[in-house]
Amino acid sequence: ALTDAVRFRPEARRVVWQPGTHSSYSNVGSGLAAYALERSTDTRFENYVAERIFARLGMDSAGFFVDQDIAANLATGYDTDGVTEIPYWHIIFRPAGGMNIRPADFAPFLRLMINRGTLDGRRLLDARTIRRMETPTTTLAARRGLEYGYGLGIYPWQYNGFTFHGHGGDADGYLAHFGYNLDTRRGYFLVINAYNHRPLRRMRRVVEAYLVRDAKRPSPPPAVAREAELALYTGRYRSVTSRFPWSGMEPAGNEELEVSLEDGRLYTVRSGARKRPLIPVDGTFFRRRDETVATAAFVWDDRGALVLQGDMGNYVRQEEPPGRTARPPTSSASAEAGN
Repeated sequence: ALTDAVRFRPEARRVVWQPGTHSSYSNVGSGLAAYALERSTDTRFENYVAERIFARLGMDSAGFFVDQDIAANLATGYDTDGVTEIPYWHIIFRPAGGMNIRPADFAPFLRLMINRGTLDGRRLLDARTIRRMETPTTTLAARRGLEYGYGLGIYPWQYNGFTFHGHGGDADGYLAHFGYNLDTRRGYFLVINAYNHRPLRRMRRVVEAYLVRDAKRPSPPPAVAREAELALYTGRYRSVTSRFPWSGMEPAGNEELEVSLEDGRLYTVRSGARKRPLIPVDGTFFRRRDETVATAAFVWDDRGALVLQGDMGNYVRQEEPPGRTARPPTSSASAEAGN
């Protein structure tokens, strides 16, 4: 029961940074949202989802428990070696990743997202609700107008300049991923029965390349910032978020990132990794070389510290070169977001 999950490891529910500042992936968050839904509707989460989502979408095989039918059709899960069997299991918060389904039955959900809330001519969700699911709102960068980031269970990524939205699922013995591209109105759902990300990544790239094969690649926005403006962002940054702050894994503050300016171009580099350019898009917004939209932002927090947010994580500047004390320029998108 979700009540038991909520009572387990209460330290996982501590707020470790100011809400509305950073974003970090959380299984606990999904579980607590489901728990709140149970309390407000007086209905078990699994029953609510079965009636209000699975039944309406026609996802006939979807469920959260291993009944006789699922047991008879369940693929055996394997470890990374593809040989060692892993017994079927559930994470403690089933709402965060405990759904069983036949791959073909996932198609209605993809069609719902691509068609912006309609399925077979029926309006099931408002288009604004779909858009909200895809739009980040709980970070400093999002508050300044950056639309690239983790929304409500949906996050974006780029393949060859095309933006996909979707989500992945990791569990010992199984891996899954779904994605869709709005430019081509196409999507996919992949699942493998081994805990090995390499083949799933290769499968994703093949499928994503196929889905956008006949579409025109979006043009990237031109670089707009001058070298003097870029110099404002240089310095040493330290990570300030961690997905598992209580477990000793990925401790916040232990990862450093250097932002440097070389030959008029901004670069980021982590310890032991290659340096990667950051191309200015609009004032404080940036993208990587192979990206066609802004995917990162430099923003100031309430304490006056400079923060870098994007797919690389959340970093706060610890040291800056002498004389770099001015605030970065405000992008037009940032100005609009603040009005």
